[in-house]
Amino acid sequence: MRGPGGTQARLLVRPTIHAIRWSPFLAVVPLGTLVMVVGRAADTPAPMANLPAMALLLAASTGFVLDDPAEHTIASTPTPLLVSRAVRIAVALPLALACWGAAVAYAGLGRVSVYLTVGFVAQCTVALGIAAAATLVVGRSRAGLVSAFGLVLVFVVVPVAFDVSLALPPTSQTWGHLYGPWLFVGALGVAAIALASSGPATRGALPLGRRMLARPSRVRAG
Repeated sequence: MRGPGGTQARLLVRPTIHAIRWSPFLAVVPLGTLVMVVGRAADTPAPMANLPAMALLLAASTGFVLDDPAEHTIASTPTPLLVSRAVRIAVALPLALACWGAAVAYAGLGRVSVYLTVGFVAQCTVALGIAAAATLVVGRSRAGLVSAFGLVLVFVVVPVAFDVSLALPPTSQTWGHLYGPWLFVGALGVAAIALASSGPATRGALPLGRRMLARPSRVRAG
């Protein structure tokens, strides 16, 4: 990456590594591993070795990448929000993908793993999109929790309510039926990240509304 933006992004890598909240990720990796090991060792092995559950846990942890408890101290920095968030995602996502690759290798599901991998990437983008949007409402220190709840709502509650299975490939094996829904959902997540991380002119309505509500009313002396 060349130019001032590329230089700025490279300078952000090291402080970003220290600033990212890694504890949710470090918590879900052993939990997901345990779920997969128990599911595979059971008398009746779990469907797909519980790999979809691992995908949801890892994706939920990525939402915490955008958490930033120091939001009040960095609000006036010249770094564009989209750049700083892109650096955060670029730093954290390879580790999530590496853990996912290890889980896929352990599950040994063959071609089904490709379908689940596309779904996993889509879930990650949705988690990040929800987190980015949540920062406009709850701030940058609690967006990860909102993202995790939103992810469960989108990929667990809604499919169960409408009897839609996201874990198994649909009966039609055409490319569009297999990957089209995941790509569409992932595109929505990317759009949410971009819109919520853009300039104040397009994302300042909710913070402005909060400031107006918090502003004390003035009573004129009669």
